[in-house]
Amino acid sequence: MGVNTKYYVDNNGVYLGGFAGVEPPEGAVEVQYPPDDARQLWEGGSWGNNPYEAPVITPLQFFDLFTETEQLTILAARSGNPALNLMFSRLEVSGEIDLSSADVISGVEILVNNELITATRKTEILSGSHLL
Repeated sequence: MGVNTKYYVDNNGVYLGGFAGVEPPEGAVEVQYPPDDARQLWEGGSWGNNPYEAPVITPLQFFDLFTETEQLTILAARSGNPALNLMFSRLEVSGEIDLSSADVISGVEILVNNELITATRKTEILSGSHLL
């Protein structure tokens, strides 16, 4: 007879793995089944969405990812920069913004290249982390 695999998470719901024939780490909590994606969190008896997926948001939510100072700096730079102006004009009329799309990523990279935001802020903005 084979050894049964048991699945465990830590106290934050982070998947630790499947264990068969060995003890899981101290404090591990057994769950009924493994996640579809190891990045999912165990929440209230089931696997939640992947918290690391970039969200799809509205244009207003996108602009709210920037600080007020960043928004004002970008606004001032738009008039003299056709690529920047085109990017934001397109975003303003879109119904939704997928933070993982190549267009959005390259558009935010324009902000970095023009020294309007830092590379660190680019990462923070594209994660949409303050919206989650």
